[in-house]
Amino acid sequence: MLAWPHPIIAGIQGACVGGGLEIAAIADMCIASRVARFGAPLNRIGLTMAFEEMLPIWKLTNKQTMFEMLVEGRLSDAEEAKSRGLINRVVGHDDLDKEALETALRVKAGPPLVHRWHKQFFTRLGDPHPLQPEDYETHYLAFETYDYRISYRSFFVQDRSGL
Repeated sequence: MLAWPHPIIAGIQGACVGGGLEIAAIADMCIASRVARFGAPLNRIGLTMAFEEMLPIWKLTNKQTMFEMLVEGRLSDAEEAKSRGLINRVVGHDDLDKEALETALRVKAGPPLVHRWHKQFFTRLGDPHPLQPEDYETHYLAFETYDYRISYRSFFVQDRSGL
C-alpha cells in the first residue's frame, strides 16, 4: 500500500484505533466524520506497537503525541486528531461519504503523473540520506509532459475568479 502510485484517501467513521490508525496513517489524505475516535489503546491489552507500525503515525504527529497515545490509551475526538496532524479535515457524520467522493474527484481531475511524482517526492523526503542533484532535477520532468501543456493552457484560458 505504501508503494501505491496513486493518491490514497481515507474516509474515517467511528473508531480508528490500533491497526485502523496505522492504516489511516499511511493514507495520503484523511477525512473524518465528527463522530470518529482515534488512538492506540494497546496498553489496555498489554501489547506494544511495532516500530514499523509506529513510524507512519509518528511522522504525522510528534514524539509527545505518539507516546501519550501509547501509554495513556485515551481516545481523541476528530477535532483533536486534526489539531495533532492525524487527519486533514473533519466533516459532519452524514457528509463523510460525499466529501470523500468529492475529494477523490478533485484529485482525479488533476494530472496523474504529477500526483505520482509528488508521492515519490514525499517518499524521498522521508529518506534520511541527503538529496542528490538528480533528485532536484526530477521535478523539471513535468514540463515535458502532455499533462503540463494541457493544464497550463486551460489555466490561462478558464475563468480564474475562483482562485
